[in-house]
Formats: sequence, C-alpha cells, structure tokens
Amino acid sequence: MGCGASTAAPAGTSKPASAAPEKSAAYQKPPPNADGSINRKAVLEQLFASVDEDGDGHVTLTEFLAMFDDVDLDKDAAVDDEVKEQFAKIDVDGA
Repeated sequence: MGCGASTAAPAGTSKPASAAPEKSAAYQKPPPNADGSINRKAVLEQLFASVDEDGDGHVTLTEFLAMFDDVDLDKDAAVDDEVKEQFAKIDVDGA
C-alpha cells in the first residue's frame, strides 16, 4: 500500500519531477516564515520525508506503521488495527 505524493517521475525518467526534501532520521521542525508564521508546506514535506524511509515519494503501510515505533504505540494490537484502518482511508493506489 502506498500514499502517493505529487512528485511523480516524468515519463522516461527515474527521478521525481520535484525532489522531495532530504530524508532525515527523524522529523525536524522547519524554521518559520519571515513573518513568524508556521510554514505548513515545509512542515508537511519534512514530516512526509521522515516517514518515507526509502525516499521513493510514497509512504507504504510498513513505513506508516514504523512511524509509530518511536512512540511505542506499535506494541498495542488495537492501535495497529486502527492505524491500518485509517491508512486504508488515505491509500490512493491500494498497493
């Protein structure tokens, strides 16, 4: 299963049209906009990059579940079931 990103590769290429932010081991809050407001796009891009472990522009169910390892929610079967149910709602390609 994978949640698609808007970084699809142009025909005949293997690189995304717009490169995803560089993957980091953990989410790091980006700096605010010049006016001090939250840069929501940068927050989402960095959050996505921190979950997209292989950097392919898609978040698989495995990558999504791994996100919960850091907060120890993965040990609860009820949480796993709920996460899988919620993931199915946002899974765009059903893979």
